[in-house]
Amino acid sequence: MMKKNILIKNGVVVDPIFKTQEQRDVYIQSGRIASAKNFTGADIVIDASGNLVVPGLIDFHSHVFADGTEIGIEPDLSFIPQGVTTAVDAGSTGIANFECFKKDVIQRSKMRIKAFVNLCPAGLATMKYHENVEPSCWDVGRLRDVLTEHHDILLGLKIRISKEIVGDLGINVLKQAVNVAEKLGTRLAVHVTNPPEAMETVVKLCVLTMFWRIVIMVQDIRFWIIMAKCSQRFVRRKNAALLLMRLMEAIIGHLK
Repeated sequence: MMKKNILIKNGVVVDPIFKTQEQRDVYIQSGRIASAKNFTGADIVIDASGNLVVPGLIDFHSHVFADGTEIGIEPDLSFIPQGVTTAVDAGSTGIANFECFKKDVIQRSKMRIKAFVNLCPAGLATMKYHENVEPSCWDVGRLRDVLTEHHDILLGLKIRISKEIVGDLGINVLKQAVNVAEKLGTRLAVHVTNPPEAMETVVKLCVLTMFWRIVIMVQDIRFWIIMAKCSQRFVRRKNAALLLMRLMEAIIGHLK
């Protein structure tokens, strides 16, 4: 099927690469962005007056193993209509079910899907009970194999360390997870809603060990802390807009 040429005019274009936000036209020719001088004419014209024109958005914390987990949603149906073209699944699967996730969802989706693999072998199959975060259940050898085989999809490991999940294991779960990630030379995404110790303790542990390889995931914007490779320090700002810009820069770096 021949791709139609599209002109999007009069919109405010947000360009994160050149860090600009200005009104201008966008030319799409044969499915690719084109310059005005090389544009051969529009089959479709879209008047974007009063609207933002942005690149495909990234949802960095999603669960898209539909039919394989209770919290999974259909990625294409849920995200593409909202302008999201890349989703990062935050540990829905572990080594026991990642292959099924890849075949049934990732490979069949029109949008791009990256993922963190859960340290719990079964991932987040159900919300009826919490995943098992006991370190003795982690299969480091198999994790290494999965990360190596699927390096084009997997961004690293995922662990949740909420009090109700880690129980008596406490902060030791995070320490062991950091050790495993360091051993495997990969990133670690940490969900820290209601952590077993003070956030300052959690951050200090992460900063002193893995620097930019830690991504801390919480639901409260005040505690979004991104370890960026370029800065090797954590970002913690009250300005939400600036924080989100830094977040997007770090995400783009992770996805490359």
